[in-house]
Amino acid sequence: MADRGMTAAVITEAEKAQNRPFHLVEIYFTTGTVYFTDSDRDISWNSNTYTAAGSFLTFSEINEQNALTVSDIEVQLSGVDRTYLTTILDETFMDRDLIIRKGFINDLNAVVVDPIIVYSGKMDQPNIIETSESCSISVTVANLFVDFQKTNARFTNDESQKLFFPSDNGFQYAHQIIKEINWGREGTVGGGTGIVTPPGIPWVTPPVMPDFPIPFSPYIDPSTITGAGLGVETGVSTVTVNAFDHNLTTGDTVTIEDAEAVGEVPASSLNAEHTVTVVDTQSFTIPISETITETVNFGGGNEYSINEEFLNVPFINTQTTTNEENVITITAPNTEVKVGDMITIQGAVDTGGIPAANLNTEHYVKSYDDNSFELEVKKFEKVTAPPIQTTDTSTTVVVEIANNNKNIGDSVVIAGAVDTGGIVAANINGTQTITAATENTVSFTSSGTATSTTKGGGNSVTIDSSEPVT
Repeated sequence: MADRGMTAAVITEAEKAQNRPFHLVEIYFTTGTVYFTDSDRDISWNSNTYTAAGSFLTFSEINEQNALTVSDIEVQLSGVDRTYLTTILDETFMDRDLIIRKGFINDLNAVVVDPIIVYSGKMDQPNIIETSESCSISVTVANLFVDFQKTNARFTNDESQKLFFPSDNGFQYAHQIIKEINWGREGTVGGGTGIVTPPGIPWVTPPVMPDFPIPFSPYIDPSTITGAGLGVETGVSTVTVNAFDHNLTTGDTVTIEDAEAVGEVPASSLNAEHTVTVVDTQSFTIPISETITETVNFGGGNEYSINEEFLNVPFINTQTTTNEENVITITAPNTEVKVGDMITIQGAVDTGGIPAANLNTEHYVKSYDDNSFELEVKKFEKVTAPPIQTTDTSTTVVVEIANNNKNIGDSVVIAGAVDTGGIVAANINGTQTITAATENTVSFTSSGTATSTTKGGGNSVTIDSSEPVT
């Protein structure tokens, strides 16, 4: 139907040269329905009030095809008050309905009857990004055809098989299939640029290969970062100079050359001889006469020298000395990265409570400016599903995780589990302390007591390393 069920009033409004469209988003949780709109004011329609989120409510482009395919979109709500996080985390997202409608407001600020449905689907688990300044929540929504790809009832694991064939051990080691198998052994290459020609075969000029671009994965080497190490703080009459192994003592003099202005401190004040006060092996301060009303970090440009040397700059800055958040700031003069890039860190040491192993890997770029960018440091382990086991009348919860490397006393964050064996999801998900560990399982004590012996938890359970994730 060409008009998609639109009323005559909606069609008339849509055909106008100028109109005022809006979207209504309905999220159907188990505890009730939540209503939002991207309008700049609350909208009442169909006996429901849709809370105005304005530009903070967005969703990806909705594409239509003639074929029966599984399409999905991402819905994002930013600027979320932290007080709502606990409520949101307690909700069940998996396979819950989400509907998006489009409507118009007329010249009298009334809703033109009736908004039409432009997308309807089922939600996956949410992705929550929280920093010290903001919080955003996004969720992927797939249309009704996603159910056609769902596998029901049976699982390729030992427990599922023995429900039907108790003596069959054919799936006893099924969880091992997630291991990576490397053939051969690691070696080295060398020999220069010589060419080997077999005896008796004349030399033939090789064909010229097309000039295809080679994929490049940017990485950060701490030994190559210089510059952007000067900073000032509101109300403080010194400039902090960050430099690895500066080998200075308080009272020494240094000469800075070719530095750029840092906030309210002009270059002429920086490019001179200064008497230093040592803070630690990685930083010292120099006095200034300017009054500082605005804090500036990562300044000075990337071409300044200290005593005619280009000193390396400490390149990782955590949120606190114990890294209470999973975001780090990277010093990178004249950075060309953008949000969403994958960056590889190499050669970093333990910093702010984050192990070097968690730093020296790939990370997503979260935000950036001229001389620095932020990375989200996360380490996720996907466990086999359904991995949650409960025992009747017990508070102990067992979680399967193949090739477990976690130990008793470690703290982990469980996410994505649903109610299992009478223990509600809120008593499974969250930070838990491991009380027992085997090669392929970890256990913790839940706040709830199981009412049955079962295995479940859903198909989207993850164990998220609690260090550095909070």
